[in-house]
Amino acid sequence: MAFDGMMLGVYHLPKIEVDTGFDWLTFSGFLLTVITVLAGTYVTVANYKKTLKAQEDLARRVAVKESRQQWINQLRDACADYVSHLLVLNMQTKEYPTSAALLSSMIGDDPGAAVQVVHDMGASLKAIRLSTYALRARIILLANPKEPDFQRLLIVVDKAISVVETDVDMLGYCTEITAITQAILKGEWDRAKNFE
Repeated sequence: MAFDGMMLGVYHLPKIEVDTGFDWLTFSGFLLTVITVLAGTYVTVANYKKTLKAQEDLARRVAVKESRQQWINQLRDACADYVSHLLVLNMQTKEYPTSAALLSSMIGDDPGAAVQVVHDMGASLKAIRLSTYALRARIILLANPKEPDFQRLLIVVDKAISVVETDVDMLGYCTEITAITQAILKGEWDRAKNFE
């Protein structure tokens, strides 16, 4: 059997349908992923800002506490040294007449030694006097004149220095300065401890 020519023809084209409808399930999945990523980023940034602010606040409070502690130490040292200098200056003032009588008797024996002793005593008295006034100035500079305890302290500090080179007993003034300073330091330490 032989075929001379054959012809194949398609007389009817197949119908191809493409459904271009909206796939809500895929879109919802994509949208949920985007929302999750954005929400996660927002929460991360918010937590970072919150942590950063807390760290900055803590660093500031620690710096203030350290600064306050240094100030407390300086005030304590200045007041302790001031009390000590007041007592020494007061004792030297009280002992000076006895020393002058001793020097009078030395003049006949060795005038050169007497002059040297007088010079040394004067230099020592001058040095302790200058140190006492320097400590008074340091206390004034460290004080907060707006607070009542500091006002009381400054009044007693000034009273003490005004009578230090007399026969007045300095122990009462020194005890009062110490008591007021203790009250100030206790209050300031409490503030430093609480990061105020």
